[in-house]
Amino acid sequence: MGSNFKHRALIAMSLFKLNSERKLQKTLDVTKSIAARLITAKTLLAEHHATAKQLVRDNADDATHDKAQNKNRAAQIRIHTLSATLIETDQQILQLENDLTVAADKKQREAAALEVEEIAEGFTSAASDVVTSLAALALQTESMARFLPDAAGLHSFAVRAKAELPGSIEWLTMLIRAYTDDVLAGYAKATLPQVEAAAAPPPPTQWAFSVKPIKWTDAGGTVQTQHAFFKVQLPPVAAARALRKGACVGMDHELRKREHGFGLKKAKPDPADCIDLDSEVVPPDPRAGRADRRADARSEAEGEQHRLVVAAPAAQRMEIRQPILPADHGLAIDQE
Repeated sequence: MGSNFKHRALIAMSLFKLNSERKLQKTLDVTKSIAARLITAKTLLAEHHATAKQLVRDNADDATHDKAQNKNRAAQIRIHTLSATLIETDQQILQLENDLTVAADKKQREAAALEVEEIAEGFTSAASDVVTSLAALALQTESMARFLPDAAGLHSFAVRAKAELPGSIEWLTMLIRAYTDDVLAGYAKATLPQVEAAAAPPPPTQWAFSVKPIKWTDAGGTVQTQHAFFKVQLPPVAAARALRKGACVGMDHELRKREHGFGLKKAKPDPADCIDLDSEVVPPDPRAGRADRRADARSEAEGEQHRLVVAAPAAQRMEIRQPILPADHGLAIDQE
């Protein structure tokens, strides 16, 4: 089961052969120089053409005019040469860019193939060790099964696995070699799929039952609120603080069993009316404060009413006692 993959030496040597980037940069520099010279040549041609026209207007002699025309022709030839060269260098740049793309793809494929080869070598080595271990395990379980019936199941598994694994290993080895060929030939993707990072576990939470409106900050930094008599999931620190503040009780509390299903409100409470579970400070319940103020107001009103009632007692009847008979032996009769 030893590994003897044919691409390993080829890949190791070819990873260091690419010099297209340097050649492309040199061609780009030459092209910039040619383009600058072409602009200068066109400017000179315009100047020479203007000079020749002016000589005609000034009625210059033929010799002077011929010199001006020669300068025009020289400038035109230079422009033609530079333009043709610029077209050629542009084509070279396109070809070099294409070659660079192909070379980069080839380099990436060779690196991917090398990675596949390393995986294949690790697989064949581990598979060989497993087959050897299974053979040894089958021998030991066979001996144990003579006096321990419970070892018969493991012995049967070891025997079956020892018989089936070599064929599966050989098949996978052939497939991974073919995959290496496909990567280098361009039939398979140039990169191997990356191992997906394990998703971060969700932050820990603790169930509690609210008995007062509460607010807290969740793991994402968002302030959450909840009414009283609701089942809530809180961060452990907030849950412990809620129990200390009396804002929540445990899920096994009698109050939760009695009030279960009471809360059906859809709108969340105002954070200003909630007990803050992010702070250790226990603020007064704002609703209780309003209730106390209403109770105090009622007491003051009732006291004032009592004072007014006491200050204005009802009028009493007046009784007039007059003697009716002067000689009545000191007796008097009540009359109104």
